[in-house]
Amino acid sequence: MKVQQTKKVRKLNKKAVAILTLIVAVLITGVTLLILDPFNKYPRYMRKVDNSLKQAGTHEVTKTMNDNLIQVSHFPKFKSEAMDTWVAETLKNQETQALTQVKEGTKTEVLQDYTSENVFDMYTSVVVKTQVNKETIAESGKVFFKKEGTAVEPSNLFNHQGARKLTYDIRKDLTITNENRSALLNATKLDAQTPWSINKESVSFYPENKAITFNFKDITDYLEDKVGDYTKTDGAIPPVYLDEGVSGNEKLVAFTFDDGPHPENTKRAMDILEKYNGKGTFFVVGERVEGNAGTVRDVINRGHQIASHSYDHPNLNGLPVDQVQKQINETEALIRKVSGYEHPIMVRPPYGAANETVRNSVDVSFVNWSIDSEDWRSHNAESICNIVETYQHDGAIVLMHDLYKTTIDGFECSIEKLSQKGYKFVTVEELLKARNIPIENHKLYFDGTKPRN
Repeated sequence: MKVQQTKKVRKLNKKAVAILTLIVAVLITGVTLLILDPFNKYPRYMRKVDNSLKQAGTHEVTKTMNDNLIQVSHFPKFKSEAMDTWVAETLKNQETQALTQVKEGTKTEVLQDYTSENVFDMYTSVVVKTQVNKETIAESGKVFFKKEGTAVEPSNLFNHQGARKLTYDIRKDLTITNENRSALLNATKLDAQTPWSINKESVSFYPENKAITFNFKDITDYLEDKVGDYTKTDGAIPPVYLDEGVSGNEKLVAFTFDDGPHPENTKRAMDILEKYNGKGTFFVVGERVEGNAGTVRDVINRGHQIASHSYDHPNLNGLPVDQVQKQINETEALIRKVSGYEHPIMVRPPYGAANETVRNSVDVSFVNWSIDSEDWRSHNAESICNIVETYQHDGAIVLMHDLYKTTIDGFECSIEKLSQKGYKFVTVEELLKARNIPIENHKLYFDGTKPRN
């Protein structure tokens, strides 16, 4: 009896082991299929993307495969035409960039993915990213009003000076060359065309198809108003100089003003320049800086170029080196003191006098002119206007003085006539950069051509 029971137990044990083995085999096979998915032609990482930040819109997927390409595109579909149009255009632009890397006879994997976050109950922030063989080659973003589905500009969140400082800080992280200068400067203007995104902690910008990020807690001075949990603060924002991204193919003229700042004439000169969407360069005398500190800051904050015209206007060629250095260094220090300005400061030597000894005594760039309006001689608006019109040329640097009302009257006439001839009005720095001319210390520049030694 015991023998029969033992045999039954053995049979049951064998059966249990067989069943258990079968279960384990099925589990192993299932896990293997789940991981390797040999029956699906598309890699798992391209199909199973992170959905945790796909908060807005419906998740759509398209797939493409041929001998050289495996492409999977994940994208959101909204009920807003503006949002859907931006997504479609961004996907297409990034796809075009990715497909340039596809090579005949080599299988290339292109994955497009996105996030769509609802932020502060007011905005929807969308980011589209494209990878080629698991390496990110393009990334861009756009912020929309959640309810209306219309685009949000950075100016909706940031005040004017804050936006300028952000632009300045973004550009410091970029490698700007002659070839990409115009595109990158225009991509960082923080206007309606700016690629950007936000989340509950930070804001990101995408000038080179990759994110440059700032935490909101570090830039509350830059806010226009409260944003989410971040309250605007009123700390001082350092003024900055920004190139406008003007093309070197345009007809360009740089109007320059010496001997200021002047509380009325300098402001009027800026008003006239801005009427024609132009910028100018103001070479200030150091002894007038502290008494007109607000005007100095205004020049920078309005996007014009501030520069030095020595401390009290001596002929630098007649001074010993230490006095040349004092004239230039003290003026630069005063400009920085009253404004917080950090950008390099060019120098116009009084009377245009800067011999080799003067130029080698300080680490700055020197600027003279190619057109002398002779406003200092004539004090006659009509004469000033006629001289500028007579000698106007592409790449000109025009000498004027904003101490005199007659100069500003003549300038107003001059800029109107040159505008009718198709000129654009830029700072000296913008002129040189637009023409791919390196700005170097110890060099002397006369116009939009190479400097003279």
